[in-house]
Amino acid sequence: MLSDPGLVAAVRWGLEALALAVQVGVILYLVYQWGDVPGRVPSHFDWRGRPDAWAGRWVLWLMVGVMVSIYVAMSATSGTLRLIEGDVETRMRESLVMGFVKLGTLATLGYAIVTMVRVARGAAQRLQIVVILLTVAGTIAPAMLLGRN
Repeated sequence: MLSDPGLVAAVRWGLEALALAVQVGVILYLVYQWGDVPGRVPSHFDWRGRPDAWAGRWVLWLMVGVMVSIYVAMSATSGTLRLIEGDVETRMRESLVMGFVKLGTLATLGYAIVTMVRVARGAAQRLQIVVILLTVAGTIAPAMLLGRN
């Protein structure tokens, strides 16, 4: 698989599409829910997922900014521009690892943002630590498997 540039590019395009979809989905969710978001939202959760610090709702847009900044930074360092330009990827293993890490990082942040809104609105009591563990595992597992020689 890692020796076929066409297959690597196809997987990378899929990962890029999912990463963009996560961001667009979170932004649309936030825009849709904004009128119902109270003035204070959870800004930190304890180890059990319960909110233990609160901030103004503006912090949600700060989190979106962080998410987009991470996407841009990881895209700049992972060969996304080469992918868009149609160049053959020379570091196929590394580009796939970065694609999975980028998607997992954005999914984790996206889940946190959505949960912040849900907890603030009373639709949820806490952040589900199991979901965070699964997104982190989904980020690390492909990186470990692809990192093998």
